[in-house]
Amino acid sequence: MNPRAIDPREGAPHQTLKIPRRPESSSRSGLATICLTQRYTHDMLADRFRVNLFGCFTLPLREPTLVWILWQRDLAQRYRGSYIGWGWTLLTPLLLLCVYVLIFQTVFSPRWSQRDDFVLQLFAGLMIVQIFAEVLSRSPRLIIDQPHLVKKVVFPLPLLGWITSLSALFLGTIYLFFFLSAAALWHGLSWYALVAPLVLWLCLPMLLAAAWLFAALGTFVKDLQQVAGPLITLLSFLGPVFYPISALPSWLGAWVWFNPVTVPIESLRACVLLAQAPNWALLGAYAVVGGVLAAFSGFHFLRVQARFADVL
Repeated sequence: MNPRAIDPREGAPHQTLKIPRRPESSSRSGLATICLTQRYTHDMLADRFRVNLFGCFTLPLREPTLVWILWQRDLAQRYRGSYIGWGWTLLTPLLLLCVYVLIFQTVFSPRWSQRDDFVLQLFAGLMIVQIFAEVLSRSPRLIIDQPHLVKKVVFPLPLLGWITSLSALFLGTIYLFFFLSAAALWHGLSWYALVAPLVLWLCLPMLLAAAWLFAALGTFVKDLQQVAGPLITLLSFLGPVFYPISALPSWLGAWVWFNPVTVPIESLRACVLLAQAPNWALLGAYAVVGGVLAAFSGFHFLRVQARFADVL
């Protein structure tokens, strides 16, 4: 069949990006579900996914379907090939809590400032550390492990930081459910416990800041992946995870508040274990600082993302 003659006044026809309804099992085809049955030209996709600094923060509102699809895919890949699958999201925190009760309640029996709930104090701290560890350990390879998103398709790369952060917070929410359940059985809950989910999700700006910064730097500095492990250990031992802040000297206790896990840990313990209102001014300052750091990281990410294809 002869090709259709092109009228010079019309110009060359746009090439279209065909997206299948049912993607194949390859790693690249998972992104085919972006638009499902629609047909977009390359220019249309470029306009749709063009992101500035403000757009980094509004991506989930602009592309909720894309976020939902990629978030489900991210969680499914975590347990691919396992027999229990998504059941591990429930079993992991439950088994961890049972081990803590067995070891620290019957074997060592340590006390936390004259309280008998050391297990819950410890679980609250490790829960927050686990959320940050999830983001810090995965972010350095966010771009490296998915070069097809950089070279083959038009895709808003800052969205990868959102997916990683939301996945970490989802797992943290499961941990929070078991934490609240154990606290209710241990000594009951007050109305202040309703604030606990808000405290948890106020970590989102800090998580985004870490995800965007480590994803951008990790693309160029491959050693960053090896730095993540020691950094997570520092977050644990330089924060009030295994000890109360009151146990530290005054000069050192002031510096502990600069640890990004300190404010959410202390706020969770206050509203769930101490039946007190969290320090709202401190939580507000934490959210503002997290937003500023996220803006800085997002700006840096947008500046260097044009060079990602050169190093992959």
